[in-house]
Formats: sequence, C-alpha cells, structure tokens
Amino acid sequence: MSFSSADLDFSATDKVFFGRWGAFGVGRELKLLPDALRTDENVLALAKGKADRRLWLLAVTDQRLILLFKGLLYGRRQLETPLSKIRSVSWNSGLIYGDLFVDTGAGAIVLEGLRKNDAPQIAAVISEALRPPAEADRRPAEAGDVVDQLEKLAALKERGALSLQEYLVQKKKLLLPAWGPQAKTEPAPRTGRPEADPRAEPRFRPDRAETGPPVK
Repeated sequence: MSFSSADLDFSATDKVFFGRWGAFGVGRELKLLPDALRTDENVLALAKGKADRRLWLLAVTDQRLILLFKGLLYGRRQLETPLSKIRSVSWNSGLIYGDLFVDTGAGAIVLEGLRKNDAPQIAAVISEALRPPAEADRRPAEAGDVVDQLEKLAALKERGALSLQEYLVQKKKLLLPAWGPQAKTEPAPRTGRPEADPRAEPRFRPDRAETGPPVK
C-alpha cells in the first residue's frame, strides 16, 4: 500500500500505519508530510521512533527516507537520504520496542523505540525499494505481442499507409529488442591466437634465444 501527496488521507493513514493508537506523538509531523513530498513521490511506509532524544516521523518513499520533527511551539527539522545512498539496513526487536539501523556509507541512521513489529516491516520495505527491478519487469514484449505488432505493420504496408522503407525500419525495431542480439546470424569474430602457418618461416624469439659467451 502506498500514498502520494495528493491522496494522503490523515484520518485513515494514521490508523493504517500506526495501529489503533494512531499517530500519537507525531501528529504535527504527519501534517507536515504532504509539503515535504514531491509530486511524483509515493509513501511506502510510515513509522515513529526516537533519535537525539526526540520523537521523529519516518517516511519511506519510493525515492528516499524522510525524517520529520516539529517542536511544540516552534522549530522544524527535516532530514532525508536518497535510496541510492543506502548500503544496508538492519533491525533488532525486544519484547515491546525495536530499533532500525540504516547504513548510508557516510554514516548511519539509528532510530530507536519503534513498535516491535514496525522495525522488521520498515527494514523489509526499504530492502524491497532498494532491490533492482526483476528480470521479468525488464523483459521486452513477449513473442505473441511482437507477432501481433508485425501483423499490424504488414497490414499498414498493404494499405499504403507505410512505405517499404518505413515498414522495414519499424520491423527491425520490433525484432531486435524482442529477440536480442542472439537473433543475428553473423558468425562471431574469432578470438585468441591465430593458428600457425606451417609454411611460414620461424620468427626469432629473444626470450627463447640461446645465450653464450660474448663474441670477441
């Protein structure tokens, strides 16, 4: 479940992420969250924990980690770390509370006093956000989709909507991403040392030359 800055509903969000007690203790920070989010940013998880003797709101988005603190009368602090800077995340939990550790390479983010179940859940969300896209997500169109598009291109060419040159260009664009470089039938270049020609004269190899006393 994720929320963007446009559809963040506080009346429901605090119960979804913080349980029956809601966002008790970080209500002010939660109200500041929409202003801290970018228009194309989605919230993946929320939690609250202590750092530097303060209670912070932690927002895990699909782009970064955001830590918000709002003083009772004045003062506001916002810390953020892009996901690209995070090297690892770990956690531990006790009977009631848990701790979260985020290694950014330049330092560490340590958030203590999370709810016991929040620590592993937040760590899992961050780890999932750091994971590169699955191979299936990067895979080009399936063969069936390519065949359908080729048939549509052929129909356009038959109707005269595409010239032969345009048809060939579009066909090449469809086939190369779908089948990959392995579809080429050209033989691969030979690598390694070429075979010796038995008719060739042997070449002098200084590293193998016999040595003897200097010629006077």
